[in-house]
Amino acid sequence: MKDRLTLFFDTNTYNIINTKQKEYIQTHKKNPLIYKIRYRQLCLCLDFNLIDQFLQRMPAKYQAVLKLKYEQGYTLAKISLRLNISKSGIIKINRKMTDLLMNIIFCDIKQLFMEKLNYEMFMILLNMLSSLRYKLREEISFLLRNNIYVDTSYDYLKNLYKKEKLLLKINDIILKEINSMNELEQQIIFYKKQNPFINFNLVAEKYHIPLHKIKKILYSFRQKIKK
Repeated sequence: MKDRLTLFFDTNTYNIINTKQKEYIQTHKKNPLIYKIRYRQLCLCLDFNLIDQFLQRMPAKYQAVLKLKYEQGYTLAKISLRLNISKSGIIKINRKMTDLLMNIIFCDIKQLFMEKLNYEMFMILLNMLSSLRYKLREEISFLLRNNIYVDTSYDYLKNLYKKEKLLLKINDIILKEINSMNELEQQIIFYKKQNPFINFNLVAEKYHIPLHKIKKILYSFRQKIKK
C-alpha cells in the first residue's frame, strides 16, 4: 500500500517504469512475459484510478496529509507542524485513510463493511463501489483473455469471482434498501453520499428535520447494509 501511494505521488518514477515496460513490450512482442507485464500495468492503472477517486472525495486537510507524507516524505511531526494538527490527529487521519484505501485496492470486501468503519468512510466506500466492481471485472477479463491465470493461480481467479459475486450482492442490498425508502429519505441518503464529510447538523438544517431523525435514517441505512 505504501509503495502504491508513493508511486502515485511520484509521477516521474511511474512514467519511467511505464516507458521501460512499453519499450520491453515493443521489442519482445512474441514473449509470453509481455502479458504479465501488461497485467501489472493494468493493475497499477486501476489502482491509481481508485486512489485518485478516493483523494477527490477527501477534505483538503486529509489530502494534504497523504501528499506531505508520500509526495514530500515528511515525518508525522513535520506534517503536524505544517498543518497545525496534533500528532495523534495526523496518525488517526492517516490510519483511517490508508486502512480503507488498502481494503478498496485489494478488494477485501468483507473487511470493507466491518462495524468499525465510521460513517464518512462508509459513504466514501459507497461512492466507490462501481469503480471497485470495474476493477474486478477488468482483472478477470484480462486474466481470461490472455490465459495468465494458468501461470498465476486458478485459485486466485476463483477468489476474484467470489469477490465480484459478493460485491454484486451488496449492491443489490443497497438498491433494495434505497428503493424501500420514501422520497425524502432517499434525498437525504444521496445528499450525504455526495457530501460524505458534511456535518449531520447541516443535513438536518437543509431538510428541516430534527437531528435525531436524520441520524436514525442514516444509521439505520448503514446497519441494514452491514448485516
